[in-house]
Amino acid sequence: REGRLIDAFGVLEAAREFFGEARFAVAHTAVILENDPQAAETDPKGPAWATGTPEAFERQARTLTARADFEAALKSVEAGLIIAPQHPRLIALKALILSRFLDRPAQAVPLYRGLALGEPASPDGKLGVEFLGRRAHLAAIQKGPDGARSGDPSGTQAVETLEELSRGHPNDPRIFQTLAMLRWTQGSLDRVREMTKTALARNPKHAGALSMAGALALSDKDADGAMKQLDLALQAEPGDLYSALKLAELRQFFKADPKAALPLWIAVYRLDPWREAQGRPVREFI
Repeated sequence: REGRLIDAFGVLEAAREFFGEARFAVAHTAVILENDPQAAETDPKGPAWATGTPEAFERQARTLTARADFEAALKSVEAGLIIAPQHPRLIALKALILSRFLDRPAQAVPLYRGLALGEPASPDGKLGVEFLGRRAHLAAIQKGPDGARSGDPSGTQAVETLEELSRGHPNDPRIFQTLAMLRWTQGSLDRVREMTKTALARNPKHAGALSMAGALALSDKDADGAMKQLDLALQAEPGDLYSALKLAELRQFFKADPKAALPLWIAVYRLDPWREAQGRPVREFI
């Protein structure tokens, strides 16, 4: 009620410890990432088949997920998708169950691809872009530029989707940043520099390009320059997880100013409570 930032962290941590990781993950996705508090409601309000609506199957699936009955939750989602095959929250919930709880990330790639291509600026679309970025990054680490030799075609699909998104949405900061990071992982640092330079020439306030300018400055051992660019990126896009994380690390370790880093650590935790920095959970720094 007093509006203190640290209390937001306290509430999230209390919910996480009290309700358990599975229920917390479901609610975090709904309330924080999808900005839909009603979707976090885990009272099934009777059997889903009794009403036969996609929303009823969604509530039932979230309840089952919160109870760690992930296979049953998946069946409930799939039943809802029979009624409404394009329901974005059901698709996002199915992708979450597959990727986070059932350890089947390859099966989640086509789902996140559809969400990202459908509406990349939406909450579910942003989740899709982030997941595809992680999958493409893993593929690049394993076997090179396109992941084709990794034995997992989902890596190739993730890379191709990001490239398609970039062509269709050149000014989207999250897509730009994700693809640029992928190019960096693939070893195309010069290409990343050129991408960043071109984007900033077109739009000096391009949040994705500003974040990459910060990353490049870090690569060049220019910590002060990196902090300036990352700060500008966060001003342009407050939800930029990468910029918040790197700026928090620089303030904590380079400037030795944990007080200045604290709001950034909380911002990172709010977006991704499972994120680590320097091999430690972000929650420990808070």
